[in-house]
This record gives sequence, C-alpha cells and structure tokens, in this order.
Amino acid sequence: MAGFPPEQPPIHTSNRRWVINDDSSFVVGGSPSTDWGGTSQGSPTPRPSQNSQITQASQASQASSVGHKLRKKGAGTGAWNTPIARTETSAQTFGFEDKTAKSRNMRLGEEMKGRMLGPMPVDKFLAQFLSADKVSFDDMPEPKGAFRDVLKQSDNITNETGIYAPLIRALNADETPGYKRGSRCPGFTFRNTSNHPDQSGGVIGGKKPDICCYKDDHLTAVETSDSKDPLGSRTNMGLAATFFEIKLLKKSDFFCDPVHNAKGANLDDWPFVYGWVTEAERPAIQEAFGQNVSYASEVAMRQFRHVVYSVTMAGTSARLIRWDRAGAIVTRAFDIHRKPECLCRIFWCFSHVSDAERGYDLTVEPASAEDENVFKTLILQHIQRQLPLATPEEQDEALEEHFASSCVTSVSVFRKSDDGLSYHWQYLVSRPIVAPLSPVGRATRTYWAVDSAAKKVVFLKDSWRQASDVPEGSVMKDLRSRKVPNIPPVEYEDDVPSLFVERDAEDDVIYIDDNGRQTTQTQQFLDAPWLCGSKKDFRAVVFRRTRYRLVLEFAGYPLTKFRGTTELLHGAYDAFMALHDAHGIAHRLHRDITPDNIILYHDGSRPEEPRKGYLVDWELSCDTSAESKKTRRRDASMYWQFASVNIIENLGASHTVQDDMESIYYVVLYCALLYLPHRLNGNKLLRLLGLIFDFIADQNGMRVSGGTGKPRISTEARTRARFPGAAGLSGNG
Repeated sequence: MAGFPPEQPPIHTSNRRWVINDDSSFVVGGSPSTDWGGTSQGSPTPRPSQNSQITQASQASQASSVGHKLRKKGAGTGAWNTPIARTETSAQTFGFEDKTAKSRNMRLGEEMKGRMLGPMPVDKFLAQFLSADKVSFDDMPEPKGAFRDVLKQSDNITNETGIYAPLIRALNADETPGYKRGSRCPGFTFRNTSNHPDQSGGVIGGKKPDICCYKDDHLTAVETSDSKDPLGSRTNMGLAATFFEIKLLKKSDFFCDPVHNAKGANLDDWPFVYGWVTEAERPAIQEAFGQNVSYASEVAMRQFRHVVYSVTMAGTSARLIRWDRAGAIVTRAFDIHRKPECLCRIFWCFSHVSDAERGYDLTVEPASAEDENVFKTLILQHIQRQLPLATPEEQDEALEEHFASSCVTSVSVFRKSDDGLSYHWQYLVSRPIVAPLSPVGRATRTYWAVDSAAKKVVFLKDSWRQASDVPEGSVMKDLRSRKVPNIPPVEYEDDVPSLFVERDAEDDVIYIDDNGRQTTQTQQFLDAPWLCGSKKDFRAVVFRRTRYRLVLEFAGYPLTKFRGTTELLHGAYDAFMALHDAHGIAHRLHRDITPDNIILYHDGSRPEEPRKGYLVDWELSCDTSAESKKTRRRDASMYWQFASVNIIENLGASHTVQDDMESIYYVVLYCALLYLPHRLNGNKLLRLLGLIFDFIADQNGMRVSGGTGKPRISTEARTRARFPGAAGLSGNG
C-alpha cells in the first residue's frame, strides 16, 4: 500500500508534521492506475496564490490550521466501486417487503421529503460548496447558447430521451472539424446510461440514471458493445461522479419554488417538496422523487463518500442537489436556455475542485495487489477458525461474503501515541457485511477487516454518529471496565479527521487536520433566509452527524448464522446477560436489539463447542442513571421489527430493560421461524413474518414504526409453531 507498508513502523516527528513517499500503483476493477492523487490528471486545480497555504477545501465543516502532512504520491483519493453487501442494513434488512424499484422509490420518497432544504440560490450554492469564489472561469467555454440544441416541450417531443443526446454533446468536448470546443467539465465525460442498468444488486430494481458523469480514467470500465449509441455506456454506480435524472415535463418537478419576494411566515408554510400537487398526482411525483433519492443513496453506498451531487431536470428546468447524511440541499430552479451559465458554472467548478469537495473520503484508497493477497489469506484463515466444521466449498462461499477480487480497500485511522504524537494505521477491507440503503442517518457499514501490520482479522464499523452522543466505543470500554460480560474488546475508536489537499513544488499533499472532523453540513442551513417549510419539523430530523470508526478485536457472525438450536439459545442467552448486567451494573439500556447486533465468535479452542454470543452496536444506547437527565431522541433508523409492544404502541414511552428483554424474544423467534424446522407452511409463515416484523408506518420521516401484529400474532407463533429441540420456543414442547 502506498504510504502504508505493513512492515513500516509508525512515523513520529517533533514538529507534528510528517511525510511519506511511495510510487506504487494500484489495481481497481482490474485496471492499474498511478493517477489517483489528490487531484488527478484531467481534473485541473487552480494554482494557489503565494499567500495561500491551503488551496482546496476540507472534507469537514470544521477545521483548524494545526495538523500533519501525509504525502500519498500515486495513491488513491477514495476507493471506487465498493462491492455489494450480501446483507444490507436498512428498514428492509430483516423485512420481507417488495424489493422492486417502484416500491423502493415510494419508501425513499416518503423518508426524505422532510429532509430536503431549499431552494438555495445557485450562486450561493456554488460559492458555499464548490469554491466558485476561488475557481478561475477565464478558460471556461462560452456559455451563451450552450444548450440551444436541447429540445423544449414546445418542440413537440414526446419522451425525455430526446433531451439526452443534445445535452450530453453540449457538456462534453466538441471535436467537430472547424469548431472545436473544450469540455465544460474537464477530466470527466457524460454518458447516456438510461439503457444499461447497474444490476450489481440484482436484476430487480436495477439502477439506471438517465445520464452519468464518469472520470475519464473510468470510461473503459463502463464501455458497451452498442455501436449504435456512441454516447451510451453501462451504468456503474460505483464509478459515477455525479448523475442527471430527467423528466420530460416541467410540471414533473417535485420541488416548488416560492415567489422571489416571499419571506418569513410565507416561507414557513410553503410546500417546497411536492408543491401544490393533487392527491391523484401525488403517487407519481413521490415515485419520481424517490427515484432520485435511490440513485444518490446507491452512489453513497457504493463509494466512500461524505457528499453526493446530482442534477434533476423537469423539461429544461434544472436544479443541483447536494446530499449528505443529515439531509439534502436543493438549488432554486433555472432554465438551461434562459440561464445556460448556471449549468456551465456548476460543472466547471465541479471539475476544478478537489476530490474532497466532490465528496470523496480521502482516508480511503485502493489497496495494492500484495495487500489483496494478504487480505484474502488472513480472511480465509479466520473463516476456518470461526467455521471449523465447514467443508472447503462452504469456506469458499463464506469467503465471498467478505472478499471481492480487485476490490480491496485501505482504510486509514489516526491514533495518538502515549507521548501525544499522531500516527496512522491501516486496515484492509473488501465486501461489507452490511451497507446503508438510505442516504441519511447512521449509514453504517461493517466489515471483517485485516490489520495488515498485526496480521489479524478484526471488525471495523464505519458510521455517521449523532454528534451529541457518547461515542459507541467509549460506551463499550466503560461496560468492559465495569465487568459487564459478553462485550467484545475495543481496539480503536475515534471520529474521522477532516482532510485538505495542498499543493507544493513536488506533488499534491493530503493534509490531515487533528482538530477537524468529517461532519455533515445540511443542518447548518436550518436558519437560512431562503428555507421553505417548518423549522421545527426540520430540526426534529435534520441534525449534525460526524463520521466515526470503531474497531473491535472480535470479528464474528451474526446470530442468524447459528448452527442448531443449542447455539441459537446460547448466543441469545449470552446477549441477554450482557444487556441485563449493563442495566444493573452500568445503568445503560441497549435499545437496539437485532440479530445483527448479537455476534457469535469462536476463540478457536474447542471446535465442537457452540460459539459464544457478544452484544454489539451500543450506538443508540442510553444512560439511565440519576445523573443523566437528558434522554436521547429515538432515532428513526432504530429497528421496529424487534421493538417491544410497549414501544410500538406508545409513542412517548420510556425505554426499559424489559423492552430490551422482549426484543431478545423477538430475535430468537425470527431466527427460529426462518432457520429451524417447524409446521408452518409457506403462506402462513410469510403472513406471520409480515405481521410481526414487517408492517410499517412512516410519519414524515420522523418516526418509523411497525410490527403492530405482535400482541396477537406472537401468541399465535408460540402456540402453533413447533421447533424440534427448542421446547421453550414452541410453547408446548
């Protein structure tokens, strides 16, 4: 790994700055590249003034001038094309609802409608997020008439596909003899992706934005064999830098701008999302909006991002959207015929800022081929310890849950030594265990990770925590210090630092800020003078989140991977003792009991013994001691599938240890119904699972609840199901 060789010791300097040189190249998607620096070729960056030390913006909303320098010559600016998780964390992780695109889009549209802030003036948007006040526009192609060939509704076009080709030609470089014009987004190329969906997650619900923008370096990876469509390419959401979603009619805009002189109370009551649509029109508008949400969410899931940008068009009316894990900010609409300079300036700025400003996490980069071999070997050895009775074929299948060829990524964390000096540490990851399906919230990714220096496998969690909370790792350390059983040891935990890109005479340098953190920015605009909608409603769901990484020493399997009734009940009992003693000794409630939050781990001693259960994911826990007066709001991402009847039926109910205990029961019931033999047939089982675990109600994205069939149906499950060897579950032995 460039800059992170496993055998290299931590580097310390007395002046708190350090530099590492390496000229290695990397393999991503099978293609070697040495052009992955802080600013890649084809993505020109304005030269800094002599008085400017930091030439490009940070990844975070907070920063300081104190930090370190890490030279990553030839290294990556973020790992593209993250493999699809075999299991994905969202409201559907444990559900059985429709996975089709329409169903997904309707759900996401409902979830996000209360988190869209707008309409922000375009010029303010560009200055705030894409450094328009620092970028030189001297060489930008003339915007006047740039989109004259893009058809309007009055031109009697019947489908939005008539917009794609002329818009793409207007944005890409024009090589017409006698009339050459440079690209409006240098270093990037726009392609028609409407006919070639990304089916990485399956044929059903494949993603296909109308137009995707790719780095020129990635074009060969998305080429098609369709010679009839030279502007077309495959959709690859793991490589898309940004995207367009286009509807033919202006009335299809799912945002509604207020009149220009509206202010104050008028804006508070203005329906910016969906506007004044009728009930009959609402489903189509919500689905179209959810489609945009789905694409932004997919890019954020498939890439290591802190921000995603997209453009939505209704006819020739366009808007730019900035998505982060707190919500999204939308610009005021502009017509590309009347104001072509708006779209031209957007993509000129986009191509001239750093990868950090384009939304990439610079603490992540592609791993080397050598690192990939180390990762694969150590993961396979760990599987053999965790699944000692597995056949070679089963071990290979288990390996695919954590490894994808040419998709190994290096994740850097930054530690403090005993003498206060900072140093970096490298973990290798590949296929996530879980990944987020929503663009907002905790956005948790979890991995089996390889500590390449210590040559061991650990568990790495990357998430966006609510900034006001006690970090999860600190909670777990406290529980272990109080001798609460079945809590895995914490190897590392901290917020992810913000990074800058700085230029010097030799190369681009990534600058690590000790005091800055990767944070969301959407919440900073809740008092903006242009904001439409109820500020009170926004504040309930849009709040600051900070990127956070946690490394646990034990990498195990979720409870759903149990081997027989004995291991299921032992694992659940171990988790029960952890939550029982956490409450009794440390005055802490877990509040998020799910099958994924109980891990089964084998220490390698006696293969025939059941694996031990450990209770993890304490992020949403709360302190119940008398000294703790503040109760954390219930996060909308908490799972209703395993919530107690009391929590489901009483909106303002206080969470108790009895609620956690009841959740353990639902977890065991879920695992038993799915994976143990019993007498329920397919239709009856599906109905039972749907009523207990799947029924959902969403209240404007502020609270997600469900499982309203539990009081009656859980009794039915206890009395009618029969689980051999699990008398305590069947109710009748």
